Amino acid sequence: MVNLGESKNLLKTPDFKMAPNLESLVLEGCTRLVQVHPSIGALTKLKLLNLRGCKNLRSLPTKIGMESLETLILSGCSKLKRFPEIDGEMECLLELYLDGTGIEELPSSIGGCKSLRIVKLSGCSKLENLPETLQQSEFLEKLDLSETAVTKPPSFIFQLKSLKVLSFKGQIPGL
Repeated sequence: MVNLGESKNLLKTPDFKMAPNLESLVLEGCTRLVQVHPSIGALTKLKLLNLRGCKNLRSLPTKIGMESLETLILSGCSKLKRFPEIDGEMECLLELYLDGTGIEELPSSIGGCKSLRIVKLSGCSKLENLPETLQQSEFLEKLDLSETAVTKPPSFIFQLKSLKVLSFKGQIPGL
């Protein structure tokens, strides 16, 4: 485990190639962090990545393939505009927190995250659509689309048998 949380002067992360067994990385509250080293995307044993409140974070690696990742927290990374492509399948990912980010779209490769249970997108004011591949997340229980630019939820959302909570501000056809 590495906890660099609240490191106010951290501008970029180190190269993680020398830490292949890292399971937990906490960078929460590193408000000056701008860049995450691309090697983070190859940490195959990482289970938790917490970047909550890294309000100056602008980029992540273009591809991530963290096959053991269970929880990814990017809440409050308001300058983050792009979510990386999923390289392969991230079948262990259970929780994805993108609330308060500047993310404009999710890649279709998000379908490789088949075990997702929670997806929080509230406050992603530029997010207009969800990829159809999200329907492959057959265990999705909670989807928060409040304060997004999504005007109506895609029809596949209503076919998800596990969905218990849908937070949405707008009109839902047929209701």
